[in-house]
Amino acid sequence: MSDQRVRAIREDHTGALWIGTYRGGLNRLDADTGRLTAFRHDPKDPHSLSHDRVLAVLEDDAQRLWVATADGLNLFDRESATFVRYTRDADNPQSLRDSDIMSLYQDRGGVCGRHARGGAVIGTREVGCSDITAATHFATRR
Repeated sequence: MSDQRVRAIREDHTGALWIGTYRGGLNRLDADTGRLTAFRHDPKDPHSLSHDRVLAVLEDDAQRLWVATADGLNLFDRESATFVRYTRDADNPQSLRDSDIMSLYQDRGGVCGRHARGGAVIGTREVGCSDITAATHFATRR
């Protein structure tokens, strides 16, 4: 495993365990084969994990895997084994208020966030919560 300090564990619909670590990125343990795959941040690859400090992992009702890190929210593309990153952009008021995502939650409407208040809220370390609604849903990609 890429780091022994585990911050998050989530089982997905296939039975795989996704293990978020303090400084070793994200690990996927295949329940059938026992194979462990590490996903790490690579500063040269914009489709890698945005940061190696993973704080939360969530598989939503649409079986999409979301990963909260110390530098943004990541959506895992299972076909390409890459990530789409969502971060703070000071020039875009529709973006996250902070990129240090602390936790994830899915409300009854299917939106990811920390709390559900007419959409969702993603909890961040520095500036509190970012409201996510259907109109502004993850406007900033990096």
